[in-house]
Amino acid sequence: MEFEVVGSRDRVGWVEPCTSLFLGKTDCSLVCSRQDCPVTESVIHRWITTCESLRILRVSGSLIGFATLSRQECALQPHEIEACHLYIDPKARKQYFGSQLLLSLQRDAKSLGYRRLVGRVARGNDACAAMLSRLSWQHVANQGLFVCDDPVTWYERNLMDASF
Repeated sequence: MEFEVVGSRDRVGWVEPCTSLFLGKTDCSLVCSRQDCPVTESVIHRWITTCESLRILRVSGSLIGFATLSRQECALQPHEIEACHLYIDPKARKQYFGSQLLLSLQRDAKSLGYRRLVGRVARGNDACAAMLSRLSWQHVANQGLFVCDDPVTWYERNLMDASF
C-alpha cells in the first residue's frame, strides 16, 4: 500500500485516472451528496485542481482510492479544512484502506497548520459514518456552523489531539 500526496502542478494528470475509478460505480451518491449536481469528469477535475491536498492510494501499483482536503466546498473558519471526496474502489473495501486514507488526510491537515478537520457524510453512507466513529470523529449538528445546503451529516476531528 502506498500513499502519495500529489503536488499542485501534477494534479491535472490524476483527473482521468480518478474519473475512471469513480464514474460508473453504483454508489457515487454516497460520495457526492448533491443529487442535483451529478458527478462528471469536469466535477472531478474541479475537486482535484482546487483542493489544498490530493491523496492517492495505490496497492500493487493500481489506483484504488483518492481523497482531498479542501476549503472550496463550503465556508469554514480559518483554522478548519474539510476532508472531501474520500473514495475507495468497491472491490477494495472492507480492508481498512478508507481508514488509512483518512488518517493520512488528518496528518496532512495537521502539517498544513489546521486545527480542525471537518467532513460531510451523505445520507445512507453508514459505512463511512461507522469508520469516522471508529477513528474518534465526533458528530456535530450543523446549526449554521457550515454554510452548505447539502443534506448531510457533519463530523469533526480535533487535530490538536495527538492520538492519531
